[in-house]
Amino acid sequence: MKSSAPGKLFIFGEYTVLEGGTALIYPAPLEAKTESMASEDSLVVTHSEQKVTLNLSEALKQLPLVSAIAELVGVNCFKNKMTILDTRPFFRGKQKLGLGSSSALTVSTIKCLRPELSMKDTIELGTRCHNLFQKKKGSGGDVALAAHGQPILFNQAGDPRPVAQLQGLHILAIWTGKPASTSNFLVKLEEWKTESGEIFYSKMEELAKISLSCAHNVEEQNISNLIENIIKFDSALEAFSNTSQLNFYSDNHLRMKTESKKAGLAYKPSGAGGGDFGISFSDDAQRIKEFSEHLSSLKIFNFIL
Repeated sequence: MKSSAPGKLFIFGEYTVLEGGTALIYPAPLEAKTESMASEDSLVVTHSEQKVTLNLSEALKQLPLVSAIAELVGVNCFKNKMTILDTRPFFRGKQKLGLGSSSALTVSTIKCLRPELSMKDTIELGTRCHNLFQKKKGSGGDVALAAHGQPILFNQAGDPRPVAQLQGLHILAIWTGKPASTSNFLVKLEEWKTESGEIFYSKMEELAKISLSCAHNVEEQNISNLIENIIKFDSALEAFSNTSQLNFYSDNHLRMKTESKKAGLAYKPSGAGGGDFGISFSDDAQRIKEFSEHLSSLKIFNFIL
């Protein structure tokens, strides 16, 4: 049995999605893959920056994600099988790309081990496994995206809403070259939320209103208004970064924002920020293509969504 699931990129709605806001999440063209085959021995093989083969008892001790899945899906799903977990596309050399490899691998493994589950049950079980693995409750948007494998509008209060690829919105994903720890940013965010009180909620309400407007634009396929509102979301998010002193608009992001502007494109970080990926976006496909080629000539990793 083989299965796969993609990584993710936030187009808008990061941070606010943790407080009930709506986010647009796109699949990245990188997939985690899981394969399970009968074996006399119970083995787990991981492919990431290197290949490691472990017997099941060692895998349960050394691989927190396998341990979490075994606890909630059932350890018998791994017995008398060789289970291969492959996240190599999410690495450049030994650097991990921040595109949601763990949520993608969680979903691909559940799909492989429990293929009879419905989409809704896969997302529910995947979210529980991923939260147990991370030792915290996330929004679940990354897991939902991995399960659907297509763009979704995501809000914790309801089911994910798949949307068609937006015609006229051209997006370039750009690797900043610097990994970032989402969990560290979220810990600091929670601390600032406790300390700042009303300031936090005021900033989050502003972001939530803009992300809701963006979601309406997506549903109406109103690309010009969507681009304007994503730019507004970016401005509000940068103000949030500065006010909270979380500073997830890193120097690398600000530099890429300047370069994007020179190319006639808008730019924002994607996800928790601080590193990993940002996105340049426009209604002009040619400008996106030319900027992609320019960055590639500078050996800056990027891909068009």
